[in-house]
Amino acid sequence: MVDGQRPTGNSPRRLASLLVFAAALSACGGAHPTRHNLILITLDTTRADRLGCYGAQSVATPNLDRVAASGTVFDSAFATAPITAPSHVSMLSGTFPPFHQVRDNDVAVVPDGVQWLPEVLSRHGFETAGIVAAQPLRAAMGFSRGFQYFGDQFEAPKGSLIITNLHTVGVVSRPGDRISEEFTLWLNDRRGSGPFFVWLHYYDPHWPWHGGRGYADLYVDAPYDGEIAFMDDCIGEVLQSLDRAGLGEDTGLVVIADHGEGLMDHGELTHAMLLYNSTLRVPFIVNLPWLDSQARRVDVPVSGADVMPTILDALGIDVEGPAGVVQGRSLLPLLAPSPPAGAVEPFRERRLYFETFYPFFHYRWSPLSGFIQGTTKYIHGPVDELYDLSGDPEELASLAESSELAEPATRLGELDSELRRGRPEVRRYLPSRDEQAKLQALGYLGSVATEDPETIDDRRALPNPNKEMETFFKYNDILGLIQRGRRADALEIAASIAAADPNQKDARLTVASLSAQLGRVESADRAFTDLVDDFPDKDVLYKAGVYFQERGDLGFARQCFEQLVERDPRDVEAITALAEIAVSEDRLDEARRHFENALAQDPWFREAMLGLALLLDRQGDAEAAGRFAAVASRYPFDPLVHYDYGVYLLRNGEASRAVEHLRLTATVSRGPLFAAAQFALAAYFEQRGDIEQARACLREVVVNTDNPMALRRAQTGLEALANR
Repeated sequence: MVDGQRPTGNSPRRLASLLVFAAALSACGGAHPTRHNLILITLDTTRADRLGCYGAQSVATPNLDRVAASGTVFDSAFATAPITAPSHVSMLSGTFPPFHQVRDNDVAVVPDGVQWLPEVLSRHGFETAGIVAAQPLRAAMGFSRGFQYFGDQFEAPKGSLIITNLHTVGVVSRPGDRISEEFTLWLNDRRGSGPFFVWLHYYDPHWPWHGGRGYADLYVDAPYDGEIAFMDDCIGEVLQSLDRAGLGEDTGLVVIADHGEGLMDHGELTHAMLLYNSTLRVPFIVNLPWLDSQARRVDVPVSGADVMPTILDALGIDVEGPAGVVQGRSLLPLLAPSPPAGAVEPFRERRLYFETFYPFFHYRWSPLSGFIQGTTKYIHGPVDELYDLSGDPEELASLAESSELAEPATRLGELDSELRRGRPEVRRYLPSRDEQAKLQALGYLGSVATEDPETIDDRRALPNPNKEMETFFKYNDILGLIQRGRRADALEIAASIAAADPNQKDARLTVASLSAQLGRVESADRAFTDLVDDFPDKDVLYKAGVYFQERGDLGFARQCFEQLVERDPRDVEAITALAEIAVSEDRLDEARRHFENALAQDPWFREAMLGLALLLDRQGDAEAAGRFAAVASRYPFDPLVHYDYGVYLLRNGEASRAVEHLRLTATVSRGPLFAAAQFALAAYFEQRGDIEQARACLREVVVNTDNPMALRRAQTGLEALANR
């Protein structure tokens, strides 16, 4: 395969620790697969023009460039939506948003009725693993289906985050080196000898940009480019791991971004609001080393919805199958250096759908949708736009005259109807009809009496996102201030947005969250209560429930989660939250029923598995041991799971196993659990009289923690041990 050098990033000490641990695990591994493996790498928020293989001169991306050099580069690849969850559902299901109906982050769970790539591959004997870097792709939203291993642990205390559907601030995402490290651990821990499919998701280029660890100094004036370079470096670690395992030549790679980034093209700094190629055109590389040769570049338009059928076809699996609809197409015919006669033209002729409903869901601005066919691009909104991409790739001059728009508008309507045909039922988190009527009466739905953008007949009645970017920029300013620790200043801007337009749900959520973080309890209580009344959707109800649960107002928290369960009895997050509330109120039998209900919906939901184990331990139930073992087996690299299991084992006299799990916690944790595990180990070794081992654990905290309280505690402990 390919190799990559990592100039900076993890300390040699940490990398050595991980490699030693991986080597120990590899002793248990099996023989190499006899069939081809495949890794899908999805790059969040990555513009095609920022990779060397797409002509970038200012960013170093040697690892992705080497993958491209022996693979096929698609020059005209487009996302189905410039938003993380909808775009990824299209990739993994081979369908477009009108069919799968995941139109935004946290709006709908992946429907049961779509073919789901990891499920299909698992049925065909593939070992499957998914490792994701951000909250929108978590297991509770259906992304873990079909994966035998799924890593989505962010080490984030629930009440410590500010999360909107577009941006995440805090520790709800994790850097790319964590993804690569977890992949290495998983690869070396494999017990099977069959083929594997792995999905790796990298989130680093998402706003706010920081230039990646070790790259800030190299890209001082271009932090977005620094994030791209850092992400490429992390991908180099994956390629090195494959080569060390002798799997490089038998593992295919499919690399694609979920969307791009505006970088002020058309006045858009980030993404999700508009549908220009700065956020829709994405890098897409396919490298299948078992093919004798591949075309170097392909210029016909292709879609993220083509990923799933292409992977199945590449692995020799029937693309259509009996399980459901596939709307994308296998791109395998285009990989041939000389495609067969007639193979290319159908790709040029098809219409590739795209959309963004984000402006409507968050601001009550108009949704946008459109299609690309050949070199023609049409965008439908309050003001329709038509572009000839062959002569105007930057979409600077719309050709739209009213006489020219009728035909593409008709074609878009036909395409939308065609894509909806036979679509499955979906678990959506939207207000009921009665709640919608209430919101309209209160003025919170503007001129549109619906929460469903599909039913809007005339988009001209809604504000044009193109004309509202000044407000959107304020949100970016808020997030930048939060990143710099200026929460009070961020709160002031959010409050001004909310006062000017109460329809701005995100501004009001930010006001509520920041008020809570600044200790302004009365303001936070009032803000969250008003939000629940005015916007009772999944986003608001869950955040309000978490806030009041952390605040100790368990009654109001319970009401929020009960509303969610009433709307969706399979909402494992809300069911588990009800269990946690019952535990806090010492209603343990009720808590157990809730945990068991959550596991009946999803037997592998980590929070419910771990919560039930902790509850059984509290009740003195011997079944706790088996529950802890099961969750630790299912989540072998999850720091919280192994910390709780290690503490349990210590209290139950199994010291050697406890030390193993606590050391694993310290190895894989980057958050507070690293220090917690070292403190637990230090206390154990001190109790045994092994003072040197205790000192070593505390020194690890001093050297590696960035938490002042943990540092002081470790230093105090070392001073105490010095007198022993």
